[in-house]
Amino acid sequence: MDGRIKEVVCRAIEDAGRYPFLFVGSGLSRRYMGAPDWEGLLSTVCAEICRDPYAYAGYKNRAAVAVRNGEADAALPYAATLMEEEIDRSLFSDARFRDFRERHDSDLRSGASPMKLYISEVISRYELNRSGETELLMRAGEQKVSGVITTNYDRMCELLLPDFSTFVGEDDLLFSDQAYAQEIYKIHGSVAEPRGLVLTSADYCEFARRRKYLSAKLLTMFVEYPVIFLGYSIQDANIRSILGD
Repeated sequence: MDGRIKEVVCRAIEDAGRYPFLFVGSGLSRRYMGAPDWEGLLSTVCAEICRDPYAYAGYKNRAAVAVRNGEADAALPYAATLMEEEIDRSLFSDARFRDFRERHDSDLRSGASPMKLYISEVISRYELNRSGETELLMRAGEQKVSGVITTNYDRMCELLLPDFSTFVGEDDLLFSDQAYAQEIYKIHGSVAEPRGLVLTSADYCEFARRRKYLSAKLLTMFVEYPVIFLGYSIQDANIRSILGD
């Protein structure tokens, strides 16, 4: 199977006459940083902030019931929405999080989401685990990768490809001039800019509203470059929505 994959990838690159874009999902962050997937991230936040060990299970079940007649992919954003009120209340008032409030005083006073700030801190705890594989990825990035598209919030891509320019969020991608060479497009936001994380149902509704413009921008890459999906299932909602557009 590995030989077949290599053959297909090499032929696609040769036919296009361009090096590929990598579309990077959370599977790579789990492999090279030990980071949780999205559900694991929400569960971790609940475990650390809520005093109820079943808190996340409760949010997850309520979200599943609420979206039963809709899109199953909406369950996790809705679970994040349900969590937000209790998480924010604890981060604003619980004595355990006094240091957190002091670190983010100006952001909190200017209306930033406490939950998104905390989630960014949780993700930032994970570090890149250097290995022979990551060294290969770094060398490939320097020599044979045109760019990276990712829905991940973490900084793995920036650490693997330190010479690449980074564009965060839709506005950055839509309203900036891209060279389509040595660039990273973080379409769901970054820990470096917690306010812009695409996380809750409202965030996803806004993302969906503007996704047609984003997809038109990405179409240039999809038409002119080979695109290699890494760390995603082809059933991933983000992949299916963009491919559908």
